[in-house]
Amino acid sequence: MKRAIKTLLARAPLLDVFGLLAIFSIGYIYTSEIFQYLDVGLYDESTYLQSGLMIPRSIPTAENAPLYAFWYRFLSFFEQDNLMLYYFNYKAMTILPAMALFGALRVHGVSRVMSIALSLWILFSSANFSNWPKVTHFALTVMLLGILGVGLVEKLTTKVAVLFIACLVASYARPEYFLSAILFGALYIVLLGRQFKSEGLKSCLPVSVALVVISYSALLWLGSPIASGNRSMIAFSQHYALNWVDWHNDGRIPWTHSDAIVKGDFGDVQSVGEALAANPGALGRHVLSNMLHAPRELVSTFLSKYWLTEWARVGVAFGILFVVMAMTLHLWGRREVAATGIRGRLRRGWFGLAVVFILLLPSIISVLLVYPREHYLLASGTIAAFAAIVALAKGSGELDWRGREAMIIMVGLALLIVRPLSIPPGGAAQPNLKTIQYLRSLGINDKVNILEAEGGYGIYIGEHFRRVAEYDKKTPWSAFLAEKKISLIVVSEVLARDPRFAGDPEWVSFVNAPEAAGFASSNIPGVEGRRLIYRDGLLPPKP
Repeated sequence: MKRAIKTLLARAPLLDVFGLLAIFSIGYIYTSEIFQYLDVGLYDESTYLQSGLMIPRSIPTAENAPLYAFWYRFLSFFEQDNLMLYYFNYKAMTILPAMALFGALRVHGVSRVMSIALSLWILFSSANFSNWPKVTHFALTVMLLGILGVGLVEKLTTKVAVLFIACLVASYARPEYFLSAILFGALYIVLLGRQFKSEGLKSCLPVSVALVVISYSALLWLGSPIASGNRSMIAFSQHYALNWVDWHNDGRIPWTHSDAIVKGDFGDVQSVGEALAANPGALGRHVLSNMLHAPRELVSTFLSKYWLTEWARVGVAFGILFVVMAMTLHLWGRREVAATGIRGRLRRGWFGLAVVFILLLPSIISVLLVYPREHYLLASGTIAAFAAIVALAKGSGELDWRGREAMIIMVGLALLIVRPLSIPPGGAAQPNLKTIQYLRSLGINDKVNILEAEGGYGIYIGEHFRRVAEYDKKTPWSAFLAEKKISLIVVSEVLARDPRFAGDPEWVSFVNAPEAAGFASSNIPGVEGRRLIYRDGLLPPKP
């Protein structure tokens, strides 16, 4: 530990601290006014926030991101308003990955100029800010901190142990990284055997005991991230439905009709393996579609802010890939003596290749079996960029062109140029935020069952609001209304065009004349095409 601290201090002089503070300051300015710009994302992100606020009364299961919930709980000590907490976390999860990336690059010997440049690129990249939900940013930050830790220790077994812990922690935010933890654990055992033969028991014991204690405690307290529910099947089902509606030009919303679509093609299956056995052709078509979508989505994720056409982005992507491969081959051949040959070079670089492969494998599997979503591509793209920069620029020092001054000039220009994310032309719609603010303004204190299709307004209003989801409707409207004891309805375009409602004549009559059923209605200020229907007597009398 003392050696690690000395290494960190030796590699983090004043300019590196300045670099971290600069990234934080630029990120703070960049995100400072997002409350005026960004709408509240319901469903996943808001559910994580709600889970965090329910700690310690209840703790999410292992595959439902318990550590991300704990992170929200930690932030809630600094921001008590649920609505502001959402934006507070959004800012933090935009800035922290860039700061962690800068630290990891510097510890691994990349010059300050290149480190600050790549970190600012990630900070401003469309793969970062607009990427949602933010749980992947949390997992990526943890893994980058683990990679940073690898540069602070010398023994190969200890490096693997650090990566194992980082992936284990990340798996309690993104369960797929439990696979990386397992692989790093297996690699640690193999290397431990070699260390034991050469150095004896004493050198192996402390780190090994620490890993056993940490792993056992995590599994005992939180459970296994890949064996505590059906999150992977839900993700597969929803994204299979996303591809399916594209193949068939179907107008249904895939996220809420996925059960019926998957059942129609695979039957009553409970896992991806069962789906493969039931209909390998359909699953193969899904994987092929994902493979075809992946290059486009990767380029869009990282380059969509640069106003390129789709084909131009593909060309840029292949151009970057070609340049990176050419530079890698050139530097690899230049730095290695010819006598070592291919086998010698592979022996020398096997650890780095293994680390990159293990870290990228969960994202690759997720892209193929689920979908090339932005949050899978953010983690894999950032780690791949990190590996490429380290391979090409490690040991480059501070460059021959006065790197220190260049870094200060770069940061100064960034601070001068950066501005807060601005409201788009025509104003920011923010329908969810405005709906929440309107519902708050009504001052409803009674227990309310609220029907809505957006995914969790009550999280930001109070625990006395209980959501009734549109996909729960299995009966005619009058029976559904009585069964769920619905007293408040947010009528949005999503709810209105849902086939379960649009095809129900009772619902159509109710929406057109709610007064006949003892309800009243009002438009939601500032939100076009959305109104509120509420039971008579629900709203408190105006003073």
